[in-house]
Amino acid sequence: MKKFVQIHIIGLLCCLAFPAMAQKDSVQTSTPKKSAFSEVMNRALHRIYVGEPFSEFDPLPTTHSRRFLTIGIGQALDDYLSPIPHDGIFFKLKREGYKRERQDWLHIGSWQSLMDIHAALYRNPVNGSGMQFLQFDGAFGPAWNLLEKKWLKWDLALMGNLVLGSTIKSANTNNVFNLKLSAGLDLATGVLFPIKIKEYKMFLHYRAQLSALHLTFHPGYGQPYYDYIGGENGAPLKFYLTQPWNRLRVKQMITADIPFAHSTLILGFEHGYTNMRLNNRKFRELYFGLVLGYSFDYFKLSGSRSIRTDRIDKSFHF
Repeated sequence: MKKFVQIHIIGLLCCLAFPAMAQKDSVQTSTPKKSAFSEVMNRALHRIYVGEPFSEFDPLPTTHSRRFLTIGIGQALDDYLSPIPHDGIFFKLKREGYKRERQDWLHIGSWQSLMDIHAALYRNPVNGSGMQFLQFDGAFGPAWNLLEKKWLKWDLALMGNLVLGSTIKSANTNNVFNLKLSAGLDLATGVLFPIKIKEYKMFLHYRAQLSALHLTFHPGYGQPYYDYIGGENGAPLKFYLTQPWNRLRVKQMITADIPFAHSTLILGFEHGYTNMRLNNRKFRELYFGLVLGYSFDYFKLSGSRSIRTDRIDKSFHF
C-alpha cells in the first residue's frame, strides 16, 4: 500500500510538471519570435529616423567647404550710368559648401551652396571718374553625379540663385546708381580629377555656373532712375524674364587642391562674364583673377563636435 501511494504521488507530480514544462517551452519558442519582430521594427524605425548605417567602405556623410579670396582686374560697362567702359580691380570673397548624401529615389549625390561677395573699384580711362560695384550672389540646390570613377568625378547641379547688387557713380547728377536684382535658376557643373606625382596626390577642380532662367529688375525703356525714386513720370518698377540670350552670365574657376594635414590649400584662377541687354540699355562685366583658398572636411557628431580623418578627406575627393 505504501509503495502504491509513492507511485501515485510521483505520477501526480509528473502530471503537474508536464503542463508547466510545456508552457515554459511555448514561452521560450514564442519569445524569440516576439523579440525578433520587435528588433526588426526597431531597426526599421531607427533607419527611418537616423538613416542607413555606414559600413567601413561607405563614404561618411561629410560636409566639405571651400573658402576663397580672389583678386584681379576687370572691366565694366553700365551705359545707364556711363557709355564708356570702366577699368579697375576687383575683390571677391567666396564660399562653396558640399554635403554628401546617400543615393535616394531622386538619386541626389550632394547638396551644394555657393555664396560670394563681389566688390570692384573701376575708373573711367577718359576723365578719371570712378565707379564702384558691390554685389551679393547666393545659390543653393541639389547635384547629381553624372560620373564617379577613381580617375574622374563629374556632377551637375540645379540651383536657386539670388543676386543683389549695384553699380554706383557719384559723379553723375541724375543717374547715380543702378540696382542689380534678379532671382531664378542656375545650372552648375563641377569636374574633379587627381594628379599623382610620385607618392603625392593633388586634385584639379573645374567649376562653372550659368544663369538659366531669372526674373530680373531693370529700368523701363529709356527711363532715368530718378523717375523710379521720385515718381515724377509715374514709371513703374519692372521685372523681366531673362534667359542666356538677353542676360548671359557665366562664372568659372579652375583650381589645384593640394591636401595637407586633413586640410586643403587651393590655388587657381577665376573668370566671370556678364552681358545683359534689356530695353535700350546694356550692362557688361568681364573679370579675371587669382584665387587663394583653403578647405576642410568634417563629419558632425552629437554635441556639435566634429572629427577630421584621412577617411573623411577621401570621401569628398576619392
